[in-house]
Amino acid sequence: MNNIPGNESWKRMSHEFYRRRWPGLVILALLTVILCGEVSGQSESGPQPPCGNAAFPAYPELDNSPTVRVWDSSGLGRDWTPPACAGWTEPGFTTLVVTVARFRQISGAEVLLRRIGAISELAGMRYWSTTHKQWQMLIVDAYALSGP
Repeated sequence: MNNIPGNESWKRMSHEFYRRRWPGLVILALLTVILCGEVSGQSESGPQPPCGNAAFPAYPELDNSPTVRVWDSSGLGRDWTPPACAGWTEPGFTTLVVTVARFRQISGAEVLLRRIGAISELAGMRYWSTTHKQWQMLIVDAYALSGP
């Protein structure tokens, strides 16, 4: 009876499960895309933030999976520069990953901002290298930015 959907304790357990695993799930999704080599094959000019123009990649419908696009420097050109509204003015990059999504957040904006800021807790994350037979650093530094 305790695990019946609609039961408040089941909902709290489910929310707690996803809240604890959110950073790991995001990293897993990004690593899967990068390691599988799924690079955007479209001939677009690159990502477009939603500032004055239609966003690219487009936001998926609510409750759909996030949209992830990956570009490398050969796909957009060495000197590609993002739109001015992105706040990133230096040309060039090695790998560019864009993730867009829509989701429900019932805990409020402050909780969401805290969760996003928790990215800095991922600095120092390691993985086991089967090639080198030792632990290697996966995430050297991670920062939450206060603005563009």
